[in-house]
Amino acid sequence: MSSNPHAQRWLDSAWKSYQNRQLSTALEHCRKAVKENATLAPAWHLLGVIQAAGGEHGQAVASFKTAL
Repeated sequence: MSSNPHAQRWLDSAWKSYQNRQLSTALEHCRKAVKENATLAPAWHLLGVIQAAGGEHGQAVASFKTAL
């Protein structure tokens, strides 16, 4: 769990949106999560997954690298 509760809430919301195939909402919420906490690896990972699903492969690779 994130030490920043706002970031964690955004990430939780992003996962729910992603699971409901609401990719634009999930993307927006992931971006808010990493803005709140730039070291939240699960948010960067999900961001990469969403970007890859949207065909943004270069951005996805960068997000996956940041997650590491």
